Amino acid sequence: MASVSIRAERPTMTVDIGGEREVAVPLTFNRAEFSAMTSAESNEDFMFWFFGQYLGEDVMDAIGDDDLTRLVKAFSAEREKMGEPSMGESSASPKR
Repeated sequence: MASVSIRAERPTMTVDIGGEREVAVPLTFNRAEFSAMTSAESNEDFMFWFFGQYLGEDVMDAIGDDDLTRLVKAFSAEREKMGEPSMGESSASPKR
C-alpha cells in the first residue's frame, strides 16, 4: 500500500524590509493562493497580491519596479531550487 507524508509547514524565503524587519514568505502556494492565482488578470497582478499578503500592502505600494523585479527573481530562483515550477509554468509540466 502506498503512503504519503505531508506537512502543514511551508518552506519560506526571508525578505529584509529596509533593515527594519524580516518577513518569511512561503515558497509554495496554499489552496487560497492557487485560487487567487487562477483568477488574477496576470502573473504580475497575482505577485503584487501574493507578496502584499506577507510583506504588507504598504510595502508593495512603496517599492519600485526594480525591487519588485529582484523580489520575483529571488522567489522564482528559490522555487526552482526546490523543484517547483517557475511562475507561468504549469505545475503539471514535466521536469527535465
